[in-house]
Amino acid sequence: MWIINYSAKDIECLFINKICYKAKDKEQAMQFKKIVTICFQKGINVENKWSTKWRDIEKEEALKAEKEK
Repeated sequence: MWIINYSAKDIECLFINKICYKAKDKEQAMQFKKIVTICFQKGINVENKWSTKWRDIEKEEALKAEKEK
């Protein structure tokens, strides 16, 4: 599941509550924690359409690819 599919309350819950993980899973857990922190700080969640230049570029590239087909 993409983390941006979570609600603002879910993101807040994940941000406040620390996750438990095994030593072998530390790298993946830290990546998840970083993403949760970014989503919390930037207000990225399912209820808030996050806009970025990358989305515009992705749309343009998808249209180009579609035209080439």
